[in-house]
Amino acid sequence: MRLGRNGTDAENDPRIEVQAELARREKLVWADRPRRLRSHVMATLPIFLFGIPFFAFAVFWTAAAAGFDTPSSSDPFSMIFPLFGVPFILVGLGLLSSPIWALHKARKTIYGLTEDRAIVITHGFSRSVKSYNIADISRLERIMHGDQFGDLVFGEERRRGKKGRTITTKIGFYGIYDPKRLEETMRDLMRDET
Repeated sequence: MRLGRNGTDAENDPRIEVQAELARREKLVWADRPRRLRSHVMATLPIFLFGIPFFAFAVFWTAAAAGFDTPSSSDPFSMIFPLFGVPFILVGLGLLSSPIWALHKARKTIYGLTEDRAIVITHGFSRSVKSYNIADISRLERIMHGDQFGDLVFGEERRRGKKGRTITTKIGFYGIYDPKRLEETMRDLMRDET
């Protein structure tokens, strides 16, 4: 266990990691991790639900191509043809495991808020640090999951997908404790910027 300042557990204290990202005179206002991971997992529910029939059909097709209902043939092509279904089975497994990957990603996420910017740090195969200027935030959306936990969305990210479609991803702090209080803090910071 690595100890940070004041004897705190550096691996579990998000303030220590966010503090390392701050500029010289930047002041940390808030830092936390997602505590309610349900919102991360629920975001993958459509992918998971699509994965059920996709995986089932891929397994059925591969089994049918292998001749599960007919006697085995000595034709070498009949043994190779079912292999074309294997990539689809793997894709189906990936779709079905999307909630697990979302949960893993949420556990590796740290949020921070300074007087100037909102920070999202994500660990995975690499470390990603994204900053969003308070001056650029025009609206906040709070989504409550019960009395104490919820999400605070403060932006959108648009990117081009396949076939020229625009994919919109909401940006914010997800699964946090007391999002109403954090919303008030962010609104105060936004007023100070104007």
